Amino acid sequence: MNFKAHHVSLTVKNLKESIKWYQDIFNCRLIHEYHSGEWNIALLSLDNFYIELIQSGKPLSLPSYRKNIMTDIKTVGTKHVCFQVNNLEETIKNLKKRSLKIATNVDTAAFGGKFVFIKDCNGILIELYQAGESV
Repeated sequence: MNFKAHHVSLTVKNLKESIKWYQDIFNCRLIHEYHSGEWNIALLSLDNFYIELIQSGKPLSLPSYRKNIMTDIKTVGTKHVCFQVNNLEETIKNLKKRSLKIATNVDTAAFGGKFVFIKDCNGILIELYQAGESV
């Protein structure tokens, strides 16, 4: 069997705002937007990887324990999505120019490289990772 990553699915508060955020920050391309019952769904492309954004017809919020990486990591389930960058320091500098707040300090990954966390417009944690020599 041959497996490869296809997409990550994120539940968002506001689909239009989230589409714009992912387009502006990651240069994603909107592939398809549709409605299914109470759900509004969009599929965005980032090279050969896709991000599915889902908005419920009911108001949603991020639970308080998910807002902090150190409390969220203590619960079972998906923690974050990670995007690899070529130059982490340059990426951080560019994001700060766009008034995006960095959620953590840059840290060294145990398997090599370095990383930092940001939050999207919904408060969802996103890791930005620069590979090191060993990865």
